[in-house]
Amino acid sequence: MTRVNKITLILLTALCCLSSCDFNPFNKKTLKGKKFYAITSDIQSNRRMMGSIPITFKTIAISEVEFFFLSDSNVVVTPTVVYVNLNKDFFQIFLKHMESQFLPKEYLYRYENGALDIFEGGFEPIKIEEHDKFYSTSDGDTFYKESITSLTKEEKRNRIEKIVAVKDDDMEQLLASELLLSDKAIQEANRLLNEVKANNDEVLGQAKRAKDEIDKAFDTDENIDTYVKLYDHQLLYKVENYWPDRHRIQTIYYLGKDHDNQVVRLVEEPYSQSGDWYMCMTHYFRPNGRTFATERVNNTYYLDSDVNDDNPIFITGQLYKRSLVKFFDRNFNQIEREYKLTDADNKKMDDPSGENLDIVGEYKDFVSYASLIDNKTLDFERATVFSD
Repeated sequence: MTRVNKITLILLTALCCLSSCDFNPFNKKTLKGKKFYAITSDIQSNRRMMGSIPITFKTIAISEVEFFFLSDSNVVVTPTVVYVNLNKDFFQIFLKHMESQFLPKEYLYRYENGALDIFEGGFEPIKIEEHDKFYSTSDGDTFYKESITSLTKEEKRNRIEKIVAVKDDDMEQLLASELLLSDKAIQEANRLLNEVKANNDEVLGQAKRAKDEIDKAFDTDENIDTYVKLYDHQLLYKVENYWPDRHRIQTIYYLGKDHDNQVVRLVEEPYSQSGDWYMCMTHYFRPNGRTFATERVNNTYYLDSDVNDDNPIFITGQLYKRSLVKFFDRNFNQIEREYKLTDADNKKMDDPSGENLDIVGEYKDFVSYASLIDNKTLDFERATVFSD
């Protein structure tokens, strides 16, 4: 059994015959927009008093959960249908008890090193293999590509029987009790969508003001903690009175904290040994640690080899500055993107080949401070002060 939700659901799925299925590697590029369907079951023994006589009965609840990968970092988990072997009165009690669990929930996830990790939802990381009609996982579970609600009665029976043994009478009662939850989910999704549209302008304005205030607060190095990572030593060092030799420096980190000692800005600056380029990536964080803005800057001197038909606007030997700023809502959905190219005199230029600053390798947008330092294994709290 695999724990799907910290509160209620237990994921029980059977191993399919993998030897007869074509294997296709599952990768991140195909994750966004996909839907997985998992069958869950919960079997409990219940005891009720009928007058003075104790009555014992078994409750079988079968649920289907949809995992919709909304973006590269957000997944929406929604119960789609439930089957319960209860009479009408007990079913109503069950529904009332479970009502709050029928609404969609949005979690953060990552897909790295071949493992899917929905880390906000209490899930264990799993590796996935894609087959014709389902996805098998490293721990023997199955995600279906098609919802049980679209199947015939016999196909529904077969899918349920793969995860739990049910008597014929219970199975008939289960199938007869089918309750689709899609209407409730759609209503909630529409409500959230309208709320997002109404709040986007306000959220964007707040994010821009917050970014400006944070940048002003850390306009001088006096208010910033500085750290370095060296080529010859992967531990972090805090810079106070002495700097390492510049040829040893791989990356510089500038950490800005508010009056509550919460990190509100992190600047990552790979060190240019040649001095003919400059690049930095900045994350801005809300008080809860979630990212509300990012900014990446790339300043480059163009050489003869860089000026060609693909870059017709550049002049050899000139300095050009690129910047890309993104703003995000509270669910890390991008709500605005600002790209700018200027020359050495800060004169804005048109860039027909530009807006490609989004692809700079490992310097990507992270959903939170915690995910950033976890991904890059940065432990600022344990950094040693560098000494000459």
